[in-house]
Amino acid sequence: MVAFLAAVIVTVAGAQPGGFRFGPIDPTLAVIDNAALQEELKVTAAQKDKFKGVVEKRTELTKKRTELFAKGFKDIDKDALTKLNEDSTKLNEEIKKVVEGTLNADQKKRLKQINVQVMGLNVFADPDTKGGGGFGGKDRPAFNDAQKATIKEVNEALKLSETQTKSFRGIVTEFNKDQRDILKEVGFGKKADPDKRAEANK
Repeated sequence: MVAFLAAVIVTVAGAQPGGFRFGPIDPTLAVIDNAALQEELKVTAAQKDKFKGVVEKRTELTKKRTELFAKGFKDIDKDALTKLNEDSTKLNEEIKKVVEGTLNADQKKRLKQINVQVMGLNVFADPDTKGGGGFGGKDRPAFNDAQKATIKEVNEALKLSETQTKSFRGIVTEFNKDQRDILKEVGFGKKADPDKRAEANK
């Protein structure tokens, strides 16, 4: 579990304002092949066998994405990218159905808790926040439907008042802005300075 959350932190630290953004790992999608998460959920060998089909599909899709981005962002085939994103969306829905139909009640309960953990402070954010990055830029939703549902569920479970909700969302907005400012000088991908990244994480 520690290894899994460490991977999530790395992806969050890699997020950049504007352009491409790689947000926190979705635990529901990660269940099919993340060893640390599978161990935490006590996924059985029989359950892992049921994941093999979608694991193979995602491996193939990842290969296609790597080939598409091989020449860099500037010369990318946008039509091919659109098709790839559509295929990714369909596959993610398929993965979620497989996970939902494979895990038992206790595993699903723990997975829901982990989803909240992964969202961190953003579980108190405004679900309609824009600026998710990618080609959609500042007008792209920051949260997907599953994350929005988690935000709503947490707010209802805690019975937050309107005043509390407004206060928390202000704190989250300020935190995310400060985080982006800290990460501006780190660099991205292969160009990222390891020392600066370590300092930014602190």
